[in-house]
Amino acid sequence: MTPTAARDVSIRQSPHAPPPVAGGPAGPPRAAGIEDAASRTDRRPGEGEGPVDVVVAIPAHDEEAYIASCLASVTRALAHAHRVGTVRAARILVSAHRCGDDTAARAHVALTGLPSWCAGEVVVDEMPPPVGAVRHRLLARADDLPGTTWMFSTDADSRVPLDWVTEMLAAAHPTGGPRAAAVAGLVDVEHWHADPAAREAYTRLVEAGLTPTGHGHVYAANLVVRLADYRAVGGFPAPEHGEEHGLVAALRASGRHVATPRHPSVATSGRTPGRAAHGLGELLARIAEGATSRTTRTARTPPPRHRPTAHSASSPEPGRGMMSLMTSSDRGS
Repeated sequence: MTPTAARDVSIRQSPHAPPPVAGGPAGPPRAAGIEDAASRTDRRPGEGEGPVDVVVAIPAHDEEAYIASCLASVTRALAHAHRVGTVRAARILVSAHRCGDDTAARAHVALTGLPSWCAGEVVVDEMPPPVGAVRHRLLARADDLPGTTWMFSTDADSRVPLDWVTEMLAAAHPTGGPRAAAVAGLVDVEHWHADPAAREAYTRLVEAGLTPTGHGHVYAANLVVRLADYRAVGGFPAPEHGEEHGLVAALRASGRHVATPRHPSVATSGRTPGRAAHGLGELLARIAEGATSRTTRTARTPPPRHRPTAHSASSPEPGRGMMSLMTSSDRGS
């Protein structure tokens, strides 16, 4: 796919200097604790080939309530990775895609005052979806970065842990294991107001994808790819949904290894409905609706006149469409 630049870039910060003070409505204050290179005292843990460059890509559509906390968590994780020597330089890219709120202004404020080794850029993108195209256009802003740079993908309604950058990079370079072109991590859903039956159904869905050595899920909220490999397979595709699956499938089809560690996990919003069609929010809504329907049917069904067999007693009814949900459950943005 040929990268297409965003049509309107009204808020932009230099990749070589700290960003200026944002104009427009003030958003929540940026997170403290970003350390400069002069404060580094520890050595870098884990495996690898020395400090690397990192670009973090975050699409956002009407995310004024979440974007500041997302960026605070990302900047903390980058600061930690820089302090311990894992990351040499970083760039944070935010796409404010067709926003009707203060997402862009709040992102701009959150990225103000970054240290000299970390740059931030907020791109106002008024071009059409789907989100795969939005992600791909955003990463076209990183065309000047070398292929050895690692691209970190997350979502605006997510919060990454402190060790996100260090541990995902360590998973790409495991001791005694194959080097990975990409790392696909897990997510933890938070603030999902669902009944126990729906939560149990979602847990079963996630656990069905776990393996002895990792998992079979892919979430754009927790995905890392080396830029050379990202470019080699054409980057994020632009189907209606599931762009992260398309990217990982292309990487594997080309013979590249994708690591699937269970840690670190990214906390992501369980709001319903979600921002993206066919994304996690829609999946959670379908699971909750299915659980409610099953509960209602069970309550209205008279008790059987015979004892259930061992098979029927020990085999709960699977959720409607559960097998087809396995791929759509893995988060789109």
